[in-house]
Amino acid sequence: MDNVMSTAAAYDVIAKEFYEWRKSKKRREFYEGFLVLPSFLKLLGDVKGKKILDIGCGPGLYASLLTQKGAVVHGMDISKELIGIAKKEAPTTELRPLQKYFLVTLNSFQGLGTY
Repeated sequence: MDNVMSTAAAYDVIAKEFYEWRKSKKRREFYEGFLVLPSFLKLLGDVKGKKILDIGCGPGLYASLLTQKGAVVHGMDISKELIGIAKKEAPTTELRPLQKYFLVTLNSFQGLGTY
């Protein structure tokens, strides 16, 4: 088993707990609400109508937020379990599992369009 697949398998095992931790009130209020999200959203600016590629989308929390703000989000992750959770969290977002990581430029994602 290569490192990518062992990482994917590990995330598949902990997917539900990882999702619950990401959504926990304490983490959401401080880490997401105070530290990460304000800076993240300020950096992105108005996302309405923008296409966003969320590589490593995990349980889809950012994909869901950005979709609510009007972005068209494509999410990818190596964990099929996390993609399953993300599809429930962000049902209008296009989500798919990554089978392997490759060194690429964003313009080389054939079939996904330009980001």
